[in-house]
Amino acid sequence: MKVKLIVNGKKVAEVVAKPHMKVELTVLDILFPRSYYVYGKSFPYDFVAQWPKCLELGKSYIRLVLEGEKSMEYKEILLSFDRAIEWLNTLFDFFKKGIAAQASDKDPMIVLSRL
Repeated sequence: MKVKLIVNGKKVAEVVAKPHMKVELTVLDILFPRSYYVYGKSFPYDFVAQWPKCLELGKSYIRLVLEGEKSMEYKEILLSFDRAIEWLNTLFDFFKKGIAAQASDKDPMIVLSRL
């Protein structure tokens, strides 16, 4: 799944979870329920109201990544953790841009798409 942030008709940011990224897809599904949003159509989104949920999901996401790595070698754990932090930073940056657009009365929109 890919979620794009649209401000004034232009793509400002995007966050992606590929089909094999099960935990990341779950995070995006909770924040942007596919049952509510229609793929390819833009919708308004309240980033300010959803920020606390995003933070809590981020904490849970990191815990899940760390718990799932117990059977891996130290080097593999570091690589997996680095990828998780990179993805989470992308999600947080996405939200920060949405919050900034809201603060500037620019009415941010989101568009969901399949990969």
